[in-house]
Amino acid sequence: MAQFKVVNLFQMRLLPTDPRKWIEDNDLIFFINGILDELNLNGFYEKYRPDNWGGKGYDPKVMLIIIMMGYCNGIRESRRIRELCKTDIRLRSLLGDEIPDHSTISRFIRKFSTEIENLFEQVTDLLIKENIIDTTVFAIDGTKMRANASMQSNKSLNSILKTIESLQEKIVKSTENMLNGLNSDQPINRLPIQKIEEQLSRYEQAKEIIENRHAEDYDEYQKKLTERNEIECRTGKKIRGRKLTPVSKETNTKLKCNTSDPQSVIQKGKIGFVQGFNAQITVSKNHFIIAADLVADQNDLNQLLPMVNSIVESFLRNDLNPQSTVLLADAGYCVYQNMPEIFEHGFDLYIPSQKEYKIPSNVSNELFALAISDISIIGLNNIVPCVLATYGEYVYREWMNDELDWDYNKVIHDLMAIKMSSPSGRENYRKRKWIVESIFGYLKEGMKILAFLRRGLDRCRSEWKFICTCYNLKRAWKKGFSSRLLAE
Repeated sequence: MAQFKVVNLFQMRLLPTDPRKWIEDNDLIFFINGILDELNLNGFYEKYRPDNWGGKGYDPKVMLIIIMMGYCNGIRESRRIRELCKTDIRLRSLLGDEIPDHSTISRFIRKFSTEIENLFEQVTDLLIKENIIDTTVFAIDGTKMRANASMQSNKSLNSILKTIESLQEKIVKSTENMLNGLNSDQPINRLPIQKIEEQLSRYEQAKEIIENRHAEDYDEYQKKLTERNEIECRTGKKIRGRKLTPVSKETNTKLKCNTSDPQSVIQKGKIGFVQGFNAQITVSKNHFIIAADLVADQNDLNQLLPMVNSIVESFLRNDLNPQSTVLLADAGYCVYQNMPEIFEHGFDLYIPSQKEYKIPSNVSNELFALAISDISIIGLNNIVPCVLATYGEYVYREWMNDELDWDYNKVIHDLMAIKMSSPSGRENYRKRKWIVESIFGYLKEGMKILAFLRRGLDRCRSEWKFICTCYNLKRAWKKGFSSRLLAE
């Protein structure tokens, strides 16, 4: 007959009074607690009243531990974090019976949005100073993240104007009813008016965004039309090809904007279209996020320079030199006008102008060797772009034709193409996939970060950076760096 261990749910037990007997010494909660002791949390405490008026609140450090533990376990909703405080033995030993309400957790995140966002840089700087982040190779990439809005909420300007008028009428009627209730003994409920006002604010913001977009399109149309007219007047010939699509000065009422989160846009992802934002990260060779940002752009063309500037700022804060640091990005970031500024920082840049499978692997390096023969670079495969940028004109004169006009972007394009075709260039670029793509997979599948909970670009950016902060902490803890950081 099979034998089983006896388990009784109602068995009375004498638990140890020391929580450290329940929890392992190297548990995540102890690691987070030690990290927060190293960070500057003055921004949180400055928003509290210096006197003793009012009831006692929760210490910001305690609230951060609670929220970070939830995020690290894939729990971000305030109600679910409250339930975690009840059931998790680690948080229960921290809080005892003083479990915060879900509204307290939600208000804390909303009130300290800026301070929570700034934690990302503090944690990153701490990991860099402890030599935990490998600063030799970085990879940049972006992913489409769903906003807290539905695609069905995209309304035309004509529909938005009608809804604004209707909401204004509702506010007037609700205000009149509230004033009439002052003369009666019935309690006054202002909550419906607040909800209508919030909805009206979103619709007015959507109307403003549509008008601004149309104004930009109109200005762009006028600029191109003026340039075409000047060329035709100078040459005396009409420009061949498709004519410009006329843009009227009056706002097009068919233009649409999302009324749940007006700052979100329709993004095209690998699995289709989503209503959301473009989340950017820069990942180190050992899979730590050193820079993060969130934009509403539908592509990555304008994101390379801001991400590089974030890396440079991080290096300057920690007295590091970006000279010869390898920087990897896919073809979506290939904008040659931005590369000279990146070269000046000293990054060894690898960005192809086409997809990886289209990069030729049997290109001869003889022409390239001739172009850089007088530049003090050792070896064909050890190319330093900042040096090439300094001698860009010489490279062009030697490589191309002295009679042609100098085209700096063409030089960079050709140099990068040959660099990516070299054996070491292809080998370095292959690292990009396993460096950065795996992070998106872990964030979405491991930590269950599939959509933002907050609305608005600034609030979602704060949420995204806090997600990256919790990821860095969890990875540092998993890789055994807790003993090094908390040795003192």
